[in-house]
Order: sequence, then structure tokens, then C-alpha cells
Amino acid sequence: MPPIPIRCRPGTDWTCREVLDANAIDPTGRSSCEFCGTRIRWIHVLEHDNYHRTVEAGCCCAARLCFEYNAEGAEREAKNRAGRTMRFVDPRRWARSKSNPENIWRFARLPDGRKVRVTVFLKDGRYSIYLAGREVSDRFCHWEKYASQAEAVSVAFELIEKLKDDP
Repeated sequence: MPPIPIRCRPGTDWTCREVLDANAIDPTGRSSCEFCGTRIRWIHVLEHDNYHRTVEAGCCCAARLCFEYNAEGAEREAKNRAGRTMRFVDPRRWARSKSNPENIWRFARLPDGRKVRVTVFLKDGRYSIYLAGREVSDRFCHWEKYASQAEAVSVAFELIEKLKDDP
């Protein structure tokens, strides 16, 4: 996308809505900052009250345009989350159930040190998620049904991340 003409774009008071991985959007990872034209891997999606659409910016431009925005910190968190996602969904880290090979499980550690067993199980042709800690109160069945095991594993990651955010 060509850079935005200077005369029609606001120069300050932008807000970052999210940080995206260009490789997740486009396998070639080709994206560029709409402000300076530099090729970027991590896209800061910016919005402004006086501008008609969101724009994609790199780390340096996002830090300059957004008031009190830690662009490097936001980018680091996005990189860390991408790494956690890749490690969580890695099939080598999941074990198959002995009683039903369609069911898979693994342990996940929460920030407070607790371990939770995450099970993705097949029931009635669809996949569901069960989280189990040591205490009875730490057990939770997510009865939402998913068409594929991969989709259920991705949702399980989101559930674990939510547990990490809200202990």
C-alpha cells in the first residue's frame, strides 16, 4: 500500500488497536508501514478519530504517532504470544490417550505455578476441551463443539491465556 499523503493524515493522537504478525496474514510476510514505507514484520494497526480508516504502521512510526504508547513493549508481547502459541499447538507436545487415540492431552503451567491438564476429546463426532487442575474447583469443561482437533487446540490455548490473565 502506498504511503498516506501527508496533507490529509493526522500527525498525532493515534491509538493502537492491535499488533499483528505479517507472516500470519500473508505467508510471504510482505507488509510495509503506511507512513514511511519501510518493510515490517509486526504491524501496529492504528486508528484516529479524525481519519476514515485504520492504518498499518511499524514500531517506530507507531511510537511517534501514539501518545504514551510503548510500541516496543507491545511488539515484544505479540512476539511472545506468537511463540507461546506455536509451542502450545506443537503436536509433539501433546500425548495421545491410551483408551481413545483421538483424544489428546498436555500440561500447561499457569503464572502462579499451578499445572493444568488440557484434554481435547472427541464426543459425538466433534471435539471439546476439558481443563483439570489438582483441586476440584480447578476443573472446567468447555462444552463448545469444534469440527477439528486443531481448532479445539487453538481455542484451548485461548482459554489458558485467559486463565493466565484472570487468575
